[in-house]
Amino acid sequence: MPVRAEFEKYRPLLNRLTAASADIGAGDGQRVWNIYVPARRPVSQRIVDRLTNQGIACPPLDPIDTFQARFYNFCRAGLKADPGFLAAAGLDLKLPPPNIHMISRGSGVFLDINNADFLIEACEDSGFAMTPGLDILDFGGSTGRTVCNLAYGLPQIRWHCCDPSPVSIAWGRESHPEVNFFISNQNPPLERDDDSLDGILAKSVWTHFSPSASRLWLAELSRVVRPGGFLALTAHGPHDVARRIVYGNPSPDYSLLAKAPRMGKRGLLDRIFNRPETPSDKRGKVEYGFLDMLVAEVSRAGHFFSPYSTLEWQGDIRDAENADTSHWGLTFFTQQWFKTHLEPTPWRIAGYHIGRTGHRQDIYVLRNGKLER
Repeated sequence: MPVRAEFEKYRPLLNRLTAASADIGAGDGQRVWNIYVPARRPVSQRIVDRLTNQGIACPPLDPIDTFQARFYNFCRAGLKADPGFLAAAGLDLKLPPPNIHMISRGSGVFLDINNADFLIEACEDSGFAMTPGLDILDFGGSTGRTVCNLAYGLPQIRWHCCDPSPVSIAWGRESHPEVNFFISNQNPPLERDDDSLDGILAKSVWTHFSPSASRLWLAELSRVVRPGGFLALTAHGPHDVARRIVYGNPSPDYSLLAKAPRMGKRGLLDRIFNRPETPSDKRGKVEYGFLDMLVAEVSRAGHFFSPYSTLEWQGDIRDAENADTSHWGLTFFTQQWFKTHLEPTPWRIAGYHIGRTGHRQDIYVLRNGKLER
């Protein structure tokens, strides 16, 4: 993705952010506009090996970060040539219908190989081996877009998936019998026994939790994970903020937070800062907008949370029963803030991987430090 031509006028925002936090870049010295490329592809490699052993030629697994896109095209071409291609390849993963939640529906193929690779690589880099017989939960996994690939690539592990959306879980249970799907309420407890899991993956869940919801779930997930087990979660951090500045995603007039500028009404930003002007009055100025507010809050407090209740939008929990959008919204935090946030809990950071998922979210791999019973 090219850097925006007009980036220079947004450089002051980036300078303010980098002065407040060093958690920018993809690790290993990469700058914010260099996309992280996994050194290993633990899930992709197994999938390609299994297909190759069946005589199905796959795109090469090279270090270029385009494998998933090429694999999508490979699957589409296979389907066009032979309707039974995905079944023959063992990838017969039909898409959820339009009324059921799914991220990136436009791909046309129910695959999320990159995130599966990123998460497992981060766990292994943090000292957690994917050994046979483990019980691992995809927490907030919706219809199973990631866990179904994990189950295919790492079948020696017992995979579980939970979500507060009953319709997503029902579809996942019917479509992916190799995964144990179950409903989780928006708030604890989780219907699992104490010490019943070896690890938990939580992709794009802590990107939405309020601090209080985060604490509640950290305590509950510690209960169900065995001592020494892991929780791998992704989060919006300073790297993600920097990426939004560099690439203009979202732009400073982010429509959800600015409450539809075309309506000419005061939005969330105006109410927070008590600004009298409408968004259109300051459109295009660096000091106005979502990114300006985000940099200010992350630099000042190390944390930003805006509940979806203020946006009149329920987001990913729209199908949950009695959804509470006051503790579910848009969240950003720094590593230092999260370390302090974790102190009252048994969890400690075993690995911190900046900008690992899609050149956006950080991955934190936590170790459960609770005592043996």
